[in-house]
Amino acid sequence: MSFADPSKVKVDGATEVELPRVTVGDKTSSYQNSDGSVELVLTTRKGRRTRHEGRINLSKVIPSTLIPSQNEEVSTSAYLVVDRPLSGYTNEELRKLVEGLKTFFTEANIKKLLGAES
Repeated sequence: MSFADPSKVKVDGATEVELPRVTVGDKTSSYQNSDGSVELVLTTRKGRRTRHEGRINLSKVIPSTLIPSQNEEVSTSAYLVVDRPLSGYTNEELRKLVEGLKTFFTEANIKKLLGAES
């Protein structure tokens, strides 16, 4: 079963961005807005462990820090990874773990993390 197409995310805290699916592969898909500045990537990789990843990539054009008369593209990402052994944890146990992480990341704790507090 796949995610909704298009999928929607809020990257500025308020406005939902609609992202149509642009690629599909083996246990991976990506969704992107029309100018490519917002991308949602969902993957599962299997090896010795299984890694589930949901990632949002943002990019924008800013004045160059070296040559102010020119522009440059910059990008950033935020993602959630669940790294699990091949056996020993149920999906329900992992869902509860992710819920716990989401609960910890209040607005105040996100600000602390981004302010390099630990």
